[in-house]
Amino acid sequence: MKQTAIKANINFQQLLKQFLEILPAEAVLYQEEDLRPFECDGLAAYRQLPLLVVLPDTVKQLKFPNNYLW
Repeated sequence: MKQTAIKANINFQQLLKQFLEILPAEAVLYQEEDLRPFECDGLAAYRQLPLLVVLPDTVKQLKFPNNYLW
């Protein structure tokens, strides 16, 4: 999946690489078909495909994305 319009000047490949270094591969979703279930949060009229989705299993894994993004 080619990512072209990236918010906040985030380098998609770099971000993906960093998440894959700390999280298991199955916890990082970035293919379009895997992202579709996450494109709306209950307001079906407002759909936005996320850049990627992370599904951490542990507190340590949860801290990494939060520290990186905020």
